[in-house]
Amino acid sequence: MARSPSPSSVALGAVLSGLLLATACGEPAKVTGTVLDIWDQPLEGATVALEGVVEQQTTTGGGAFTFVLPQPGKARVMAGKDGYIKDVAEVEPPGEDAEGPATVTFRLYPDPGEVGFYGIGNRVYNKLPGFEAMTRGTEVRALTGLHDVGDVVLPRDEAPRFVFSSTLRVERLAQLNLRLHRLEFTQETSLPGVLGETSTDLNLWTAVGNEIPYDLTVLPSRDDFLIELREPLPPGAYAFHTQGTLTSHSYDGLDKLPRELRLAYTFEVK
Repeated sequence: MARSPSPSSVALGAVLSGLLLATACGEPAKVTGTVLDIWDQPLEGATVALEGVVEQQTTTGGGAFTFVLPQPGKARVMAGKDGYIKDVAEVEPPGEDAEGPATVTFRLYPDPGEVGFYGIGNRVYNKLPGFEAMTRGTEVRALTGLHDVGDVVLPRDEAPRFVFSSTLRVERLAQLNLRLHRLEFTQETSLPGVLGETSTDLNLWTAVGNEIPYDLTVLPSRDDFLIELREPLPPGAYAFHTQGTLTSHSYDGLDKLPRELRLAYTFEVK
């Protein structure tokens, strides 16, 4: 009758099989990368972790890190630092013919810390001022606008980008119908009144032209949003607004909104 293998021989066989497999597979797969801010400056002391792995790493002065992947297949890598919005990336081990490890670069957005709109400048955020919309006109027709556009100026040589920090989820934000319009200052205009066309002192910045398209991305924090315009803007004043605030022609429409929805957030391009 055949004898069963002893436990020691089974264990030795497992070790040898593991060594043979490791030899056949070569070096374990690695992922290397860099953590930068959105202005491409290295972030020292950022924390980097692989999903499902307890061990974490801290980036060097150059923002660099290296991980050994614990198992084959895709892996999720997370990077974060105090004062910044965390980011997540999915990496795949390089193929057999690849030279070097898989690489990933994180670019972390500073955490605004307060609700609002922030224009991304050359090296800093520029918080957009919020002005309450007001309505002026005749008994028949009204125009809605702003008394000021503030002093935030963004460069015109590239498509503007903004971080919108909010307590809202993306579904609720969609319901608010966030829009961007160009503004023009109107001192006096003619509006229809009870007795016909009436000259009206307006003295407001009002929305003109079509809505300006943009792309909105939910950042991993889930309550911060990246707003990217699709092309550079010509010089002028602009405002973000919700619920069609700046395109309303009704006194009642504005009065029905809570004050926080009457605010428009302005900037200039020069």
